[in-house]
Amino acid sequence: MEIGGYVKIYGNVRIGNNVVISPGAVIKDDINDNSKVIVSTEYQIQKGNSKILFTGYNEKNNHIVAYFKNMNYPEKKKIRVFNDKNLIKAKIIENTIEFDKAAGQGNIYRFVFGTSEIIDVKIK
Repeated sequence: MEIGGYVKIYGNVRIGNNVVISPGAVIKDDINDNSKVIVSTEYQIQKGNSKILFTGYNEKNNHIVAYFKNMNYPEKKKIRVFNDKNLIKAKIIENTIEFDKAAGQGNIYRFVFGTSEIIDVKIK
């Protein structure tokens, strides 16, 4: 496990084996084994051992456009976006996923690629 400087861990949380947490992260939930927590300017990303990388976002007309790298997924129909366990209708184009910001009730969005690759994006 590697924990960067100025990380804040709140509550009784489990941090799994082989976890890397970047400096400045705020941890309030359990972190699974083999995960990385990466802090970006407006988002905090928690991801497992996926080759797909979250590279940023843009807000336009009450929509969020999330940008990814290495999202060369053969069946884009298997990409799903969730918020508070609710499936959100999303539009997938190339390496971007666009969805209605109003559709989400909380501030954590889960991107599921196929059956095992998951990236959670937390809006600060």
